[in-house]
Amino acid sequence: MDWTLAPYATGGYGSFNPPGVLTSFEEDERDEMFKVDKLYFAGDATSEIWQGYMEGALLSGRRVTSRIVSSLDV
Repeated sequence: MDWTLAPYATGGYGSFNPPGVLTSFEEDERDEMFKVDKLYFAGDATSEIWQGYMEGALLSGRRVTSRIVSSLDV
């Protein structure tokens, strides 16, 4: 269903991004969008898919965890 055409669906707690908003960026660019110095942002709103759902939060958490571990000098 195209929710932008539904007259009574005007939004909700989840983010609404048209298809391709986040995936139009290269992976490195996306990672930098959700990082400030050593502070990383994760959550359903930063996920490429499943925004507004727990699955999106899990995927985002895994992505950010991987980036943090990769950045450690261990």
